[in-house]
Amino acid sequence: MAPDIDGINIKDPTMFRPDLVVADTVYNPGQARMLREAKAAGVTKTINGDGMMLWQGVANFKLYTGQAMPVAEVDRLFNIKLSTKVSN
Repeated sequence: MAPDIDGINIKDPTMFRPDLVVADTVYNPGQARMLREAKAAGVTKTINGDGMMLWQGVANFKLYTGQAMPVAEVDRLFNIKLSTKVSN
């Protein structure tokens, strides 16, 4: 994750296979190194960390304000999509 955008937990890219769905918790950059390497290995479905960031924000907003976060509004402003982005 920024600023260390070249960090990766999967050291052996042969672990990636086309039949996998690869999910990452990194949201900055949107297509972190692990997702790029997975795609290069033939993985067709990847999920970045945008959804995780959104739902962590929902929980924290409630914790700090005692109110429900306007999820649809935040989703629209940040173009996250209420589920998670699956890149094909």
